[in-house]
Amino acid sequence: MKSELHQRKTMHRHIMRLLNNGRCSNEVLRKETGHVLGNWSEVETDRVFKEVLADLCHRDRARPIGKNDVTLTQSGIQEAKMTAEKKKQKAAQRSKKRASYQKSIDTRKRHENMKLQLDEIGRLLGKQSKQEHTIARSVRLDTVWFVNPSNISHAFEVQNNGELKNAIHNLVVTRQRYPACRLYLVAVDEGEMKTIKLMLEELGTPFVNVVKGSEMDRLLRYLKQIESKMKKGWVQVEEQLMKVGLAT
Repeated sequence: MKSELHQRKTMHRHIMRLLNNGRCSNEVLRKETGHVLGNWSEVETDRVFKEVLADLCHRDRARPIGKNDVTLTQSGIQEAKMTAEKKKQKAAQRSKKRASYQKSIDTRKRHENMKLQLDEIGRLLGKQSKQEHTIARSVRLDTVWFVNPSNISHAFEVQNNGELKNAIHNLVVTRQRYPACRLYLVAVDEGEMKTIKLMLEELGTPFVNVVKGSEMDRLLRYLKQIESKMKKGWVQVEEQLMKVGLAT
């Protein structure tokens, strides 16, 4: 069970919120706020309610009207406004955190999806492909295509609002180890293109090719279309081979 102090504070907030909408009767206040005390007995709930309400009146936050009604004083109205503003600010902060967290998840998904696309493109082009390929200590490439594990022909780093310098560093190390390897920095967020090109120029790395993520999307789509047509074409070839008796 939560402490009585905590329950008093909760009931205080509920009463202030209800009175902020206008004058209210004691009966309604008691009925609407009693649930905050959970499984407390009626006697305990009544006691806490009366004590909290009396405290509000004593501190000039509320005042009685007649025998049964209560309303907020000017001080109470100001406190209610401040409380509502704080609540609004906290809600905005939570919303911002949720949005930031969702953006982080979306960024990781886009990064992983692009790695999968690069892997698929390599396969369709007849390359051996591997993701998260380590070439040196603390140097791991997002995707590589190779003739054999000791002969990398293409190396890709996917850039999507991440550490750009780390991605470029990985490609520079790759060039040192595999001079003939073709290097690519794939910009998933095309808004980063200008920043990427400026940094490559500053670091003196003209050997790194910058490619838009959308261009890789388009390339994969074209390759899949060709693969589909080729499969359909081979079915027709096999049917014709059977007709002329040349099928094995």
